[in-house]
Amino acid sequence: ILTYNLEWRKTGGGAAPFARESTSKKIPYDVMGFQECKNPWELLRQADWQDDYQAIHVAHGRNVQLCIAYRNTTWKLLSSGDAWVSQEQKHGSGYMMWVRLQH
Repeated sequence: ILTYNLEWRKTGGGAAPFARESTSKKIPYDVMGFQECKNPWELLRQADWQDDYQAIHVAHGRNVQLCIAYRNTTWKLLSSGDAWVSQEQKHGSGYMMWVRLQH
């Protein structure tokens, strides 16, 4: 499992190559979760993972952009969802998302 904040607000997704290059290429991740992820399909394309992963994107306004990508060669999506979990004075609404997968 990989979790990563891509910092879209600061870099426009410029951290996406770092997420790819700093990870182990020998053992593929089953599930990856990203904060500040406006376009998971572009991230997968940049990493050349578009054939092996399926992405799910959740957006609640401009400030909430969440993505989960799962390895579709070994996992099947059963369900997914998201929920509001908190309200912060500095960052606004906090959301979480989840997937239920079958191996």
